Amino acid sequence: MMTDSGGAATDSSRRVQHPSGESPALSWLVELQRGDAGVRARLRRARSRVDALMEPKAIQLAQRVGRLSKSSRASDEEIGVALDLARVLAHVKTHDGAKRVMEQAGWQTFAGDRRESDAGKDAPALSGIRFRRLLTTEAGEPLVAAFVRLVRQLKGTVNVPELAWDFLNWSHPTRGARVRSKWAFDYFAAGTPASIANNTSTDDEGNT
Repeated sequence: MMTDSGGAATDSSRRVQHPSGESPALSWLVELQRGDAGVRARLRRARSRVDALMEPKAIQLAQRVGRLSKSSRASDEEIGVALDLARVLAHVKTHDGAKRVMEQAGWQTFAGDRRESDAGKDAPALSGIRFRRLLTTEAGEPLVAAFVRLVRQLKGTVNVPELAWDFLNWSHPTRGARVRSKWAFDYFAAGTPASIANNTSTDDEGNT
């Protein structure tokens, strides 16, 4: 069952991305886990966007994150990415807002010149090779597979609002670069660039 160990009031990543303190992606996942287990299982097994379209819950997520509505101007690709997100989130077991995704998966203190084999308890859960491969993954089926592997690597526990936001904006012409920069700085425990930390929602209009 979904738990929120970070809490809406203390989840800093959610405050930055969602000034209202609400996360449609998280609330959708809570409902998914409380509902018919078969729907979640089918979304985990889905191998394409067409498969996801067969599940009303996936379409509901697209509606909630602002990619689909009666007056929507969302492109086919934006809707497709939201359907892909439903497939990824179906693999999540628990929400933990205490850390951002790469803070959880990466180095616990600044990597510097250290090797992973010599890092001890500071070593990343996600290897450098896998991180580099993930960072260069393009949208579509490769990205779905990469995010699913990441969720499994983290034993199903992730910061859901941040994961959803970053997935939806991974290939955006401007936001995508910021997402990758944030992931790299977080992975190597190098802090957060001011340009990212201060970016609240000026051009980030979608809900996650």
